[in-house]
Parts: sequence; C-alpha cells; structure tokens
Amino acid sequence: MHGKSAKVEQFADLLIGLKGVQHGRLVMTVPAHAIEHTHEHGHKHSHKH
Repeated sequence: MHGKSAKVEQFADLLIGLKGVQHGRLVMTVPAHAIEHTHEHGHKHSHKH
C-alpha cells in the first residue's frame, strides 16, 4: 500500500482490529527515490519526484 502515512496507519489499525485477526503490525518504509543523498558539491538535498 502507499499513500499519506496517517491514512495508511488508519487503514492498518482497521485491519488489525478486525474480528479473527490475532496478530498484526504495521511496518512503513520510504521509497528509494525519496531518500536524502549527497551531491558532488558536498551538501545534501531531499528530492521528491
């Protein structure tokens, strides 16, 4: 799933709360293109594509 973190978390809470669900955990990651990286001129930028 992808989307705004608050919405994803809300959906996960609903799924985990369903009758019959015994175990559940939300693990969120960040897309590789959103990770901060260093340019050759030394300072860092965070890019959103």
